[in-house]
Amino acid sequence: MESVAQVSDRQRITKAYQWLMIAIGALVFLAEGRRLPTDRIDLQFLLIAVFTVLISSRVAVKIPRFNTSVTISDTFIFLVLLVYGGEAAILLAFADG
Repeated sequence: MESVAQVSDRQRITKAYQWLMIAIGALVFLAEGRRLPTDRIDLQFLLIAVFTVLISSRVAVKIPRFNTSVTISDTFIFLVLLVYGGEAAILLAFADG
């Protein structure tokens, strides 16, 4: 049986890890936002982004013979990666998350 001190230490470490991940994510978001080529962003990208964030993350497709599924938003993020580049895909994944 764990003591109260061990549980408290584990919670503190978990909280610190969560805040570290949030900080790293925010730094990546800001770095990619600065590198985003705004001349490539068009109406089609904005429509894909709105559709991804508002609708497609709730729709999942089950993959046959595997115990997993892929959301439609994963597909759109990959599409944005191929068409608009990594910076736009990272920002869209951040918004979707």
